[in-house]
Amino acid sequence: MTRFFERLGRYFLIFEVLVDYGVKVFWHKFLGGRKPFISPVELREILEDLGGGFLKFGQMAAVRPDYFPREYSRELLRLLDQVPEIDPEYVDKIFLSEYGKKPEKVFAKFERASISAASFGQVHRAWLESGEKVAVKIQRPFMAENFALDARFISF
Repeated sequence: MTRFFERLGRYFLIFEVLVDYGVKVFWHKFLGGRKPFISPVELREILEDLGGGFLKFGQMAAVRPDYFPREYSRELLRLLDQVPEIDPEYVDKIFLSEYGKKPEKVFAKFERASISAASFGQVHRAWLESGEKVAVKIQRPFMAENFALDARFISF
């Protein structure tokens, strides 16, 4: 039953994001003026908001300009290196669930600002007690579950 509610929650988020952007598109198209159905920036923002498999789909589309108009491909390229960071509170929750401690208790030093963010996670600098510098990859919350659900949703 828990899996049912997890799926339902993910589908609700997808619906919520699409409705939110649909209202914006309707507002602009029918009440505001002339513009494409959905702009390249709006498409990128939708994919960022949906995350998971949708974000990965956008990244794949970005490198296939033969399938999409140039301005859309150019905007989607931002999904390759300008993905929003994971909320810092989730970083602590992930560490607490994996190690039972916050990152600062696991490493001698842990940099809160990520050095890279991608579709599946982000990377932070950290130092071991020995002084050795390491990279710590934090997976986005619910990534595996969301990606599996998104793959089913996209394949309809």
